[in-house]
Amino acid sequence: MKRTIRSAAAVMAAVMAMSCASATAFADSAKANGFVIADMTNDIQGGWNINTSSTAMSKNAKAKAAFEKVTENINGVTYEPIAVLGTQVVSGSNYAVLCRKTPSNPSAASQVVVMYIYVSLDGNAKLTGFKTVIDESEKNGYIVNTGKFAISNRKNRTVYNTYRKAVKDVNGVTYKPVLYMGKRKESGSNYMLLCRTKDASSDASYQWSIVTVNRSASGKAKLTATKTLALGETDGDNYSDDSDISAADFGIVDIKM
Repeated sequence: MKRTIRSAAAVMAAVMAMSCASATAFADSAKANGFVIADMTNDIQGGWNINTSSTAMSKNAKAKAAFEKVTENINGVTYEPIAVLGTQVVSGSNYAVLCRKTPSNPSAASQVVVMYIYVSLDGNAKLTGFKTVIDESEKNGYIVNTGKFAISNRKNRTVYNTYRKAVKDVNGVTYKPVLYMGKRKESGSNYMLLCRTKDASSDASYQWSIVTVNRSASGKAKLTATKTLALGETDGDNYSDDSDISAADFGIVDIKM
């Protein structure tokens, strides 16, 4: 028994070492290009599988069903699903859904948040936490995009063209813009995007990154910052409408020898 445990630990250590090496290479490449960038992890962040296909709720039936269950009785605020960012298989499933949060009170601040949902093996869905991406109540902060979030040369074209100009000379890092989340006025226009990002010089997998670009009054564009959006991170303690979620529900198992 002890030998098996030691072997498993050795394999895990090797996997973690390889993941760290990949993350370090990515960070070094980004910093060499003058970016502000958070520590990067492997494409499975804390056991989370990054969604590399369609993020539309209509294309993710299980996530859609879970979202509808946990939001059907919420009053005073509307959560509009923007994108399914990833899933995590535990004793059941966890889903990360990017949402636009709009209060019923028109004077209250809107937000862009990641909503975390847990679905048990018997199909019960529970809201377990949030991660705030944009909060309009912050002083000099970003304003939530009130239109379409998709970005391309046909959708949110000004933002897309600014992004293209800002990253055209970037080497070693691949960016794929997915969503335009918000805007802030300072030294021109600043746009916040959600991108799939990876180290272009290796077989590294995609991460979710928050990317901000600036468009000056004269039309010049520059990349101002990037930050990893690591799935599983929340603003605080996990939220639940009751307290019967066990540690095993979140993949934490007490192994007795």
